[in-house]
Amino acid sequence: MRRTCSTLTLTLTLTLAVGVAGPTLAAAPPAPAVDHGAEVAQRCAACHAVGREGASPNNGAPPFRKLTARYNPIGLEKALKRIGRFGHFEMRPQQMSDADMADLAAYIASLEAPPAGK
Repeated sequence: MRRTCSTLTLTLTLTLAVGVAGPTLAAAPPAPAVDHGAEVAQRCAACHAVGREGASPNNGAPPFRKLTARYNPIGLEKALKRIGRFGHFEMRPQQMSDADMADLAAYIASLEAPPAGK
């Protein structure tokens, strides 16, 4: 529970900091939660575009970079937990820990920031 709370706090902080600092923050190295979330995202890549560019292999699966427009950070983490446990449309439930889901949410939030060096 402690890791989930601290990761959620990191996600909220990252999201707010990116909004305030903009490109300055994007040059900073990614947090461990974001790195781990990028690894977790690879489990989803068969259907979703999980990077900053490209179309989803499954037309019905939204690109991860567009999820921040649909959800605030807390709503995104809750949706990921719900979808992970119960599935969603064509997607079957996924075996992920709360920490995996929190890190995945942090990774998805990081896709909003411009890539380092841009």
